[in-house]
Amino acid sequence: LVSKDGSHVLARTCEWGGSYLDSRYVIVPRNYTQTALTPSGMNGIVFTSEYGYVGISVMQDQFVTEGLNEAGLSVGLFFFPGYGKYETYDADDNATTLVDVQLVPWILGSFSTVDEVIANINKVKVVALTPETNTAHWRVADASGKQIVIEIVGGEPKIYENKLGVLTNSPGFEWQMTNLNNYVNLYPGNAKANELAEGVT
Repeated sequence: LVSKDGSHVLARTCEWGGSYLDSRYVIVPRNYTQTALTPSGMNGIVFTSEYGYVGISVMQDQFVTEGLNEAGLSVGLFFFPGYGKYETYDADDNATTLVDVQLVPWILGSFSTVDEVIANINKVKVVALTPETNTAHWRVADASGKQIVIEIVGGEPKIYENKLGVLTNSPGFEWQMTNLNNYVNLYPGNAKANELAEGVT
């Protein structure tokens, strides 16, 4: 949503009937250092937040799945089963590796614009915590209103410009944009009566 003063407002729903997520609000200050988790332990990339941020975590405080930093950068994680495929985990790459549920805090703490995220996303390797873990995709937006979607398919990050500013869970973003064509004739209110045959409306 764009307000009268040109500010951009993002919102999402977060209903999940599949399990108890134990969600909490988290506040992360500037200069807070985290060590990312990998499938072999707490031995992944070490990053210190340049920007403070607030967010909502699931299961553990460091697993922030939706948040906003002080520069106006917003990131959200969305469920993406059956479509994404992360890189294969290699312990030799632990210094640049993090699990998918820590990509949001890495981005929020490190960057202020979408362009900075695009320039740096290939510097980290995103992996699943366990082989049976489902994949995710992410919506990233900055204070200017610029917005992208990040999907990791075949082990490679793919970036899509999100001009409409919408995203949901699976399937992929390109399919979601195509599917919107099915709804271009929707409008608020009741449908007008249409006579299909004599006496049938």
